[in-house]
Amino acid sequence: MADQAEYYREEARELLELIEQKLIDLEAQPEDEELLNAIFRAFHTIKGSGSMFGFEKVAEFTHEIETLFDYLREKRISTNKEIIDVALAAKDHIFDLIFSEEPIEDEAGEKILERVRGYLSPVAESSSDTTSKSTSTSPKRSDKTQDPEAATEAASESKNERTYRITFSPQREFFLRGAKVLPLLQELEELGTLLVFAHTDEVPAIDSIDPEVCYTKWTILLTSTKTRNEVQDVFIFVEDYSEVHIDIIDDAAQLDISSEYKRIGEILYEQGYVDQETIESIMQQKQLFGEVAVKQGILSKDALDSALSEQQYVRKVRQRRQQQQTGTTIRVKSEKLDSLVDLVGEIVTLQARLTQYTESAKDGEEVSASELESVSENMARLTAELRENTMDIRMVPLAETFNSFHRLVRDLSSELKKEVHMETSGAETELDKNVIDALNDPLVHIIRNSIDHGIETPEERTKSGKPREGSVRISAENSGANVLITIKDDGRGLSSEKIRSKAIQRGVISEDAKLSERELFSLIFSPGFSTAETATSVSGRGVGMDVVKRNIEQLRGKIKVDSEKNIGTTITLTIPLTLSIIDGLLLSIGKERYVINLSAIEECFELTPDLFPEGQGNEYLAVRGEVIPYIDLRELFGEQSEPPKNRELTVIRAGESKVALIVDSIIGQHQTVIKPLNAALNSIQEVSGSTILGDGTIAFILDINKLTEKASSGI
Repeated sequence: MADQAEYYREEARELLELIEQKLIDLEAQPEDEELLNAIFRAFHTIKGSGSMFGFEKVAEFTHEIETLFDYLREKRISTNKEIIDVALAAKDHIFDLIFSEEPIEDEAGEKILERVRGYLSPVAESSSDTTSKSTSTSPKRSDKTQDPEAATEAASESKNERTYRITFSPQREFFLRGAKVLPLLQELEELGTLLVFAHTDEVPAIDSIDPEVCYTKWTILLTSTKTRNEVQDVFIFVEDYSEVHIDIIDDAAQLDISSEYKRIGEILYEQGYVDQETIESIMQQKQLFGEVAVKQGILSKDALDSALSEQQYVRKVRQRRQQQQTGTTIRVKSEKLDSLVDLVGEIVTLQARLTQYTESAKDGEEVSASELESVSENMARLTAELRENTMDIRMVPLAETFNSFHRLVRDLSSELKKEVHMETSGAETELDKNVIDALNDPLVHIIRNSIDHGIETPEERTKSGKPREGSVRISAENSGANVLITIKDDGRGLSSEKIRSKAIQRGVISEDAKLSERELFSLIFSPGFSTAETATSVSGRGVGMDVVKRNIEQLRGKIKVDSEKNIGTTITLTIPLTLSIIDGLLLSIGKERYVINLSAIEECFELTPDLFPEGQGNEYLAVRGEVIPYIDLRELFGEQSEPPKNRELTVIRAGESKVALIVDSIIGQHQTVIKPLNAALNSIQEVSGSTILGDGTIAFILDINKLTEKASSGI
């Protein structure tokens, strides 16, 4: 039954995505009967299958939604924006009923159904000739449902999981006032997942304890979909005789795809146990921060344990979120599976042939080199085909991701009182499923910023001679081993003057810094940077764009911003097709091995003195009449061994930038299975991953984007 329930969830996920897409289309084409029929059938299937597989609440709730669309199909009521709002809220609620790990309150669904009945009741009463008393009740139901935006916001808010750090410090006379701690903790536990840490370092010896005095304070970690105000309300009756600080330390909406969390020193700094100077002093000793701080008496063991508990807790929360995001399925065309089965059949046959040669060798029979070479060549061919076939199976079109953004644009434009439409192109472009999953949140944030900061209000656009309705265009196209995804709006554009002013104000750049317009635009990716005068519910707090850049770089991608005042802004993402296997070029530096993506390589040379142009110092090489910067990887990685007499170089390109890398030797082409780096190596920016070579040794994969950035910045 568990397997059947999982099949139902997979089917329901696809149907709910279809419903959302069709509802957005229906709003633009309210008379389209085929759209109504498709939505009705989808709700009907969810209801029927829900009853069959034990999702009774889903079936009961969906029944009345299905009735609403039956009335729409029969033209007993007409499609309008409010009905679309109700249907979208219902779709969100069904999703929560099926997929949420937390129990969903019946009240949430009942509010949506009251709105639905507000449309159904007048029709039913009219057709059944009900009494005037019942007729008078229907407007009251309808009156309760006149705030579709509030329902949409509530549905959106319910999905936004946050982790709060609550520091609860009661005054000494807390218990004397009749207050109790346990009921507070129990009430918090009802809001989500809880971890409680009691600080007892101020508790005196047992013979000195006053049982009516509170000596303890608590650090509480709460992961919940509740808002900060709802969490604060738990302490409303004890705020006068205790200190309560609530900080958001992890937010699912902030896009961070990494499961890593802050270092111990950062956590202790945020909790107020150490200052920045102390952190820097201890870090210079190159020992474990916590152990040194406790040993020197800077902080208590209690405080250290609290920080360690927080670090482990948030990491587990993020790992769980990652597992939920990646635990999706892929639809595969049958011909791809047929091809895979054929390849496996050939490999089985080849393996039987190899076994036969092995048995012959055991019996003393000779196996010729040509026979073994034939097996090796066939194995290489089949392995390459198997790799291509398997990677092809993982590739899925961007259409599903692009379609989901129509709902985002619709809801945001309504919330911000703007008129915006979205256009897409290149939705058939394919990317690795894991890459698409990781791209979703960064793209959402970019679109939100485009609508909030970029697109003007209808009145502003009319005054500047633009159409009242703004546009956001998303396109995708293949570019070698990468995919280019472009998000373009026709809004007010970025103001280089305002960015420069804010950057100087925040200390990001100095007043005399000379930056190009593109370099100024790149400052929007600085942590905490925002040019918005006031923060809104959508953006303006300086949180997000730095995480967008970090997430794109974790995908070994690159992000570029172009903007023209009053014309619009274009953000271009360069994303590798896959994160699993690449064709690489294997290089050596001393005894170490490194890999570069073969698609980034322009050409390779032997390093000769004539490549160093006169008058250019030691930073540039002259390659085929072109002067380009170079990086000596020996110097970059601090290789101390004696260099070989004859060295080589390879010219690589990332976007519009070129750089020459000087290496000891170029070994040759290598099919590279990418492995993630250990967290301890994340600080090495020039390395994006690792791989295991045929002899079992490790080779690091170089990040060409970081290398070209270093070269172009003169490092």
